[in-house]
Amino acid sequence: QTMWLDSLSSQDLDAADIGKDGKVDLYEFTRFILARYEVVSDKVFDDIHRNFVSLDHDGSGELSNEDIARTIGLFKAQESRYRSRVVSVSPAPSERRSLRI
Repeated sequence: QTMWLDSLSSQDLDAADIGKDGKVDLYEFTRFILARYEVVSDKVFDDIHRNFVSLDHDGSGELSNEDIARTIGLFKAQESRYRSRVVSVSPAPSERRSLRI
């Protein structure tokens, strides 16, 4: 299936204009076409956007090695905090039972 529009109506332009600035950039056009041809749902685009924003720690709109390093550092810190909360639990001596065969 070819994903090609020969024309764009004003209604299409409004639907594609996510930023509501009266213009459609390449991202908006790509999202519009993929949604129009039901290749990708809006939910998937929204998930991708949220994922990108969560990785873009400096808010630059671009992912850098520094963003990724910070993400890895945050993940390791969370993992360390989680591991410190894990407690080994064994039954009290009075609750232990012997298995006799």
